[in-house]
Amino acid sequence: MSIIKLNITNAPGKVTGVKLKCAEDVFYIAAKIKLSDASIISDYASYRNELSMGVTDGTANDATKAISFALFPTNLTGKDITIEVTFNDGTNDIVKSITKTGINFERNIHYVMDFDGTPAIDDFIEVTLSDGAKLKVAKGNLVADGKGGCKIGTDTDGGLYFQFGSLIGWSNTGEPATIVAKPANFDDSGDKAKWASSGKIWQETTGTVPFTTAGSADEIAGIGDPCRYYLGGTWRLPTSTEFGTLFNDKTNYPDTGWKWENTFVSHPSGLKFPASGYRLFNGQLSSLVSGRYWSASVSNTYGYCLSFSESSVNSGNTVSRPIGIAVRCVRD
Repeated sequence: MSIIKLNITNAPGKVTGVKLKCAEDVFYIAAKIKLSDASIISDYASYRNELSMGVTDGTANDATKAISFALFPTNLTGKDITIEVTFNDGTNDIVKSITKTGINFERNIHYVMDFDGTPAIDDFIEVTLSDGAKLKVAKGNLVADGKGGCKIGTDTDGGLYFQFGSLIGWSNTGEPATIVAKPANFDDSGDKAKWASSGKIWQETTGTVPFTTAGSADEIAGIGDPCRYYLGGTWRLPTSTEFGTLFNDKTNYPDTGWKWENTFVSHPSGLKFPASGYRLFNGQLSSLVSGRYWSASVSNTYGYCLSFSESSVNSGNTVSRPIGIAVRCVRD
């Protein structure tokens, strides 16, 4: 085996998990070993694009930690490998990741990696809802991170378009639509990268899907939550009820507590929701003077979404699932 040791500095809490990720299936998860030299017989090997390990951190909340884990020897030279560490500060999960260019991990060698756990600048605003509860809302929509994934954008960026339950992020400009964020195991061969393809919606089979039943056919088929998949930790899609209370369960400005600002709506807390428009069944851009945002709530064959225009707000609108609209994440 190869041993990797993470020397963690500026840890924001106790370590609860470590993951290695790659866009390709490169990690051995099962292999047959030669007894003579412990080399892997690749014909009997199984691969995946992610390795994960739960951690029980018995140390205090010290800023410096060392975590070691083993993996089968494997040549990752030239491949982008993401190391993701989950911390818990006693209240919330905090996920931090770094990406490094891989090397050839040889047998019986110890490798040391430095990992800076400094938390990112706050990327959410906590809002008190109409029912008195508090909700941490991302400052911006999901946007492309330039590496095939997503990150939280600025409060003026319209963000990517997602179909309901899909982990595929489509461009918010240009015709035809293009894929700019996708799950690691997405097969975009043939016509699956086209908007109208029925083979491209439910692609991911390993993501956490908090609004479907664990082990259900929907979960196995990959109906997922892009917030949880791309941001990790406790990030998730909001429910339609949370959207309702966020807008004070009202439909007219200023009863909602929000204000229409020509191309976005704003809240006294500093939150802004751009009028990001959407893509129709054929992928065509439409209605760039209104906003629609998916929730995690379902209504028969439709999905609930937040929608607004210059005249009104509807926190319980239902939209056909193939429509592509923006995503604003929340976290617990």
